[in-house]
Amino acid sequence: MVHLDKALEAIDSVAKKISHADLEQILNNPSCTRIMDLFEEYTELLRLGSGIAAFWVTYLDMMEVLLGLIRASREGDWKLHLACIRAMIPWCFAYDRVNYARYLPYYLAQMSQLPSTHPDVHAEFMAGKFSVQLGPVNPFGRIPVDQTIEETVNKDTQTAGGTNGFSLKPGAVSKYYMTREFRGQYLRQLREMTHPKHAAQSWFTTTCKQRERRRMRKM
Repeated sequence: MVHLDKALEAIDSVAKKISHADLEQILNNPSCTRIMDLFEEYTELLRLGSGIAAFWVTYLDMMEVLLGLIRASREGDWKLHLACIRAMIPWCFAYDRVNYARYLPYYLAQMSQLPSTHPDVHAEFMAGKFSVQLGPVNPFGRIPVDQTIEETVNKDTQTAGGTNGFSLKPGAVSKYYMTREFRGQYLRQLREMTHPKHAAQSWFTTTCKQRERRRMRKM
């Protein structure tokens, strides 16, 4: 109980004044270290057991890996990205995710060899350029490249009903996909010229609030 009381006092002091130095002090605090070690022993005991407790502990383990992947993309941390991919591979085998279990080890092996096979690409990835920063406001706002394409090119070129909404002819559909990058660029420039950024942000925020209120009413 003495260690617990001291750990709670240290955490309470940091909650009132958050800083990197205070966090380092907590991590090196003997009482906090003792409590964290006891908690780790307890979770390991649950993990090796059976029943609902073991299920939820493994679920939390997977969520920790997922949050690590998101953080790696947001911060542009390439080493953390590879570490989380390595940690996720056993779960893909355990839950019989065949495609991920087949291709993630190959992906990890290829990316681990980048310093020798493609040192220029590795240098760019280490600089955080495997994810994209769309706006200058939020430094924690990087997103993966495929998500960036969804939120930029695909979003700007989408039409009601997709390609079926305007034509079923193969030539027209081919032309649609071959020119969508340029159409998306022109459309985005037109929106930036005709709609101020603050107005768009205000509309977006209001719409999100309304959508969340509707969801809460349904619940």
